[in-house]
Amino acid sequence: MIDHEDVGLHPSGAVRAGALDAVFRPLRVSNEPVCEVTKCLFEGTLTEFAGTKADGDEGFKEQLRNMVRKCGACGKPCAFTLKVCNNCEAPLPEQIVHTDNIFMAFVYGVAKGDKFPYNIAVRKQTPEVLVFDDPLALAACHFCSIPTTCWCADWRILLRAPEKGLAMLTTMEEAAWSCCEEQFLKNEEWCAKHIRGGAPKDAAERAALRPYVVAGCNFPPSQFQLHIQYFLMPWLPSHYAFFVEDAALVRKRWFPLAYIKKVLALNMPMDVKMDTSLDEIFAVFDQHVDYNAAYDEEIKRVRAAHAHMGNWKAADFAVSVNVKTDTIVDGVAPEGSTGKQLIEADKKLLQSNGPVKTYYKYASTTKVPEFGPE
Repeated sequence: MIDHEDVGLHPSGAVRAGALDAVFRPLRVSNEPVCEVTKCLFEGTLTEFAGTKADGDEGFKEQLRNMVRKCGACGKPCAFTLKVCNNCEAPLPEQIVHTDNIFMAFVYGVAKGDKFPYNIAVRKQTPEVLVFDDPLALAACHFCSIPTTCWCADWRILLRAPEKGLAMLTTMEEAAWSCCEEQFLKNEEWCAKHIRGGAPKDAAERAALRPYVVAGCNFPPSQFQLHIQYFLMPWLPSHYAFFVEDAALVRKRWFPLAYIKKVLALNMPMDVKMDTSLDEIFAVFDQHVDYNAAYDEEIKRVRAAHAHMGNWKAADFAVSVNVKTDTIVDGVAPEGSTGKQLIEADKKLLQSNGPVKTYYKYASTTKVPEFGPE
């Protein structure tokens, strides 16, 4: 059931699409670099980097690759447990392949992959943490936050040293929140259009919006370096439609940050390996922090947060699109444009990911250690 008219959906359930460029283009907050522009450390590709820096070091090579199923329709690398692409919904092949671990390319300052540069829209960088706009954003304010002093393939690995892991995760979370608060919630024009109720007036009002942030980790991840997905409600209209259909924040793939932090706070070390299953983890921790209960509570919270914050006005979109049939339900599409094309264009226009890209200032010149006990 649709909570109110600003959630980004037509009353029929069709997705608002064809976002008006004149309305949203001036509100982008990424037209100037937030951090200083830095050159890469390694001019070649990640494959070349592996050949020169990790030659003969299998542990180093493991840091630089992901295990994924690659979508044959749109090319997106997806988690190896998925059956359907979480970008275009095409069926995924059974074959598991290796792809570049782009997030570790950021850590090492590698210039590019085989197809495109590995520079990014940096929001915050310290010697310990890198926060950047997610190029596949689910909301108009969406970051990834990664650690840069270690290789930690995914959140499960933190269980090897839970106290240390909780401290690192909290540092990553606070870095992401600072970007949200300072670079978005202090921008009155952006807030007026993107969040219901407009811009918060002071630090207390900004802090009051923190419960409307969605934060967590996927397992398996598409990039095998620990990263917090951190985005402020509301969803982009098309992604809200996925969420309503249970195709976003999927059970036993999405792990709310609050759940992970509670598990780590138990301080019960577990010798997690790359092939340790979720069932093994649940068998140990569910008696203390039940995953399904935490997940259900989080989905309920996210649904309410979107309804509370949604500010997608029908007048700011040209059409509404039935995504299942790719038909226009309401409005008139620009000549030659399909509903699917308009939705894809909206993702690029409405997300925060900007044109100014750079490399991580504190990129490591030596192999970073794998996360674990001291």
